[in-house]
This record gives sequence, C-alpha cells and structure tokens, in this order.
Amino acid sequence: TLMIPKSKLDLFPPRAMGYQRSRESFKGDLGPAFDPASAAATASNMTFSILLNPERVSRLILYKSLNDKQLSLSELLDTMIENTFKMDHKEDYQRELQNMINDQLLQNMFSLAGDQNGYFQVNAIAIKKLNELADYLNTKKAKGEQGLIESYTIQSIRKFLKNPEKKREYQQPKLPDGSPIGMD
Repeated sequence: TLMIPKSKLDLFPPRAMGYQRSRESFKGDLGPAFDPASAAATASNMTFSILLNPERVSRLILYKSLNDKQLSLSELLDTMIENTFKMDHKEDYQRELQNMINDQLLQNMFSLAGDQNGYFQVNAIAIKKLNELADYLNTKKAKGEQGLIESYTIQSIRKFLKNPEKKREYQQPKLPDGSPIGMD
C-alpha cells in the first residue's frame, strides 16, 4: 500500500521558515507541509506509466496473439481497475489517497487511449475500458463527496472520449531525484 500510516505523519512536520524544498522532496499541494496524497500519486503514476507504456502494451497484444496463456491488455487494465477504482475503503484518509491513485490511473489510461505510437488495438481496448469504467461508476452511485468525485470522473471520461486524439495538458507528478550517488 502507498499509505503512510497516520501515526507516522507527525514525523513529517512542515519545513521551517527559510528551508525550502529540495530536489529530494516530493512536490505537493499543501504549501510547506508534507503532502502524503501527492506522494502516493507520484509513486502510483511512476508504476502506471511503466505498466502502460505504449510500446509495452503493444507487445502484450502481440504476445497474447502468439500464446493465449500470456496476459492480455484487457486483463491488465481489468486488474488495475479492480485494484484501484473498485477498492472500497471505509476510512476517509485511505479513500482520499485512493482517489489520488485512481486519478493517476485515469490520466495514464487517457494517455494510452490517445497515443498514436502503438498498435491501434491498444487505443480500442483502452477506450473500451474507459467506457466500462464510466458505466461502472455510473451504476455504483456513491453518496456524498465520494459521489461528487466519481461523477467528476465520469464527466472527465465522457469529455475525453469525445476527442481521444486531442493533445491534453497533464502535468505528471515528478519523482524526487534522491540523494546523489557517492554522497555520505
């Protein structure tokens, strides 16, 4: 799980005045305070962007055609959606982190569906899975703020599907550089 336990969040106090974020800090949306949701979003985006690399998923199409026992792109996306959007968290903190992770998967699926560098089958499958996700969220009918978030997700999917080839502005979260190699 990408959740930093609540008991450990106190170990990340806001930076003192005069101490700026460094290249080794996660970028967040909470000013000087550590943003655990942005950290989870950044880590999940790294994973999703590797798994959903257009050339990689094009190979899934080819490998599945050569050997039926290989993982298909549909199976990969179903598994990813099952373990993100279809997860049910009772605790608000977990649910908010999951919403950030869900958004990263959604953005990566948009990129995949609109990418013109791989097999066209990739676009077709990604668009089908986006439609299925919107239908699932629409039938789920969550209440309260979660319902608003899911309604926004459905609207985002519908808007994207009107013109999947259109270039979109999306700032992928950047991983911190980490300590330089060879430093004590």
